[in-house]
Amino acid sequence: SQSSQGGRIITASVPRGKSGASTIKMINTPFSQMSPNPPLMGPPQTPATQKSVKFTIQNGRTVCENTEFEDFRKEYSAQWSYIVPCLQELELLMEQYAIPVAVVEGDSLARLAVSFKMETRPSIDELIECCTNQVSILSLMKSPGQIYKGPQGYDLAAAKIQGTYRMYQDRTRYLEYKETKRAASIIAMNWIMVLKMTTVRSRLKTSRSLYLMNYRERLRELKTSWPSLSTKKRVIIHIPSRGFSQSIR
Repeated sequence: SQSSQGGRIITASVPRGKSGASTIKMINTPFSQMSPNPPLMGPPQTPATQKSVKFTIQNGRTVCENTEFEDFRKEYSAQWSYIVPCLQELELLMEQYAIPVAVVEGDSLARLAVSFKMETRPSIDELIECCTNQVSILSLMKSPGQIYKGPQGYDLAAAKIQGTYRMYQDRTRYLEYKETKRAASIIAMNWIMVLKMTTVRSRLKTSRSLYLMNYRERLRELKTSWPSLSTKKRVIIHIPSRGFSQSIR
């Protein structure tokens, strides 16, 4: 053991088999000379962005028995009362259209649930935007007859058939009523025209009979008073009649 001014230097010999001993030096610094503060560090580094939590919905049911869903539920435990109704709406949509797999982004679903707070139901487009495979979901939903592949497809198909048949019956009745109404309007217009023409003919016949009666009355008066008129001075005004030829007129 040797002493120095800055501290004590401890020398120890450790046997190392046949080759001899090895000497190890350990510096024992006094506690009074140690710095009470930790050594200086550089500026704190920004942690990596946290990865979004994703979970799956298979055949209209959320897969709960995995770590992804448990992490999502723990992370949004404060908003869970808002997320559950929105998640149920998404499950119902996937089940209704028989979507086999939907990958849901937890952050988008949580934002949608908190923004609505189930005061109003979110639209189908807003629910689909929470899924990462929305392209495949939309292509399946737009395929003909996809909505009838769900658990309620039989009832929906029956309702569609009944509604289409009733629409056909109502359309047929409407066209028949429209044709009947058009024919009735034509008959009514023709009947009104007949009545008007009959009224006009009656008025013309009455006016002509009155005119002929007045003419005959004036002619009778002229014949009666003609002997006295012929002996008196008079002025004869000749009014040519277009019933005679031009040479006679």
